[in-house]
Amino acid sequence: MFKAQAGCLGVFFTRTDRHCATVTIWESQQAVDAMETTTLYQDVVRQIEDSGILGSDHQTEVFSVYGGFTGAELAARLADLPRA
Repeated sequence: MFKAQAGCLGVFFTRTDRHCATVTIWESQQAVDAMETTTLYQDVVRQIEDSGILGSDHQTEVFSVYGGFTGAELAARLADLPRA
């Protein structure tokens, strides 16, 4: 679903024994706002909520990125990961 969204630069899915997280990277807040209005996004959210997988203890947090980097090695490793 994220691949279909304009302005989505990347997504990471993480997991421990007890917790899961999805980290998305966007070109702008406007791109996030636009995604939230799409039928595809709303359908996926509804399916996740209906499945009960989130339980009652879930949250969404938004952070601004002020710096950082990625290197060619990270891109190569991500390309080798199984697709979600």
